[in-house]
Amino acid sequence: MSGFDNEVVYGKNADFSSVDNQNVLEANGLATNGQLWIGSTALNAGSTHINVGAITSPDSSVMIGYASPNITLITNGAVIPQTLSGDSGGALSPTDGNFNILGLSGSKTSGSVSTLTIKSPPFSQIGGSGTSVLNTGEFVTATATRTLPVSAGLSDGDLFIFYATTANVLTIQAVGAQKIRIGNQLSSAAGTAASNAIGDSVTLRFDATQGFFLAVSVVGTWTLA
Repeated sequence: MSGFDNEVVYGKNADFSSVDNQNVLEANGLATNGQLWIGSTALNAGSTHINVGAITSPDSSVMIGYASPNITLITNGAVIPQTLSGDSGGALSPTDGNFNILGLSGSKTSGSVSTLTIKSPPFSQIGGSGTSVLNTGEFVTATATRTLPVSAGLSDGDLFIFYATTANVLTIQAVGAQKIRIGNQLSSAAGTAASNAIGDSVTLRFDATQGFFLAVSVVGTWTLA
């Protein structure tokens, strides 16, 4: 029921509709704690631009409640940080709300839902030839040639670990001007290092100044060429 009294509009339900229809009144009425009238570009069932809605937090970062006569907002847990700092380089600010956490020099990171896992380094079973992945370890299970990546984009200390799990020959292949050094032995440019027995392993670190891969840990005997 609505009307005018001394040029002032009054309404029992104040739903902004122009029809006397109970269904429309119920659709546009405020019947639940914390509801609000919210403007909309589209017309609703009552031919108005007013819809009934509520304040929400899609990412659950804010808890929304009602304590008569107020709507309450409480941050969910600790305050969300605005910057992130490491060992050096100063404070970092997010880009579009996101921080990138990348693994280097022997580590990798992987994320799933709300969990970030750091592996230092991750290992995988390798049964054939191919290019090795930066900062990983490989259990090589067959005769294979594992090619080191090109030097561009590599940094001091970037790591590769190779382990021969069988007596089959594992060959590590350098590319371009790269060389492989194991102790006082040095391969030729784009040279190789080959295992000689089951259980042979080598840990290589990249030296960006020389562009070489240097062995920092060795088991067994490796043949350089």
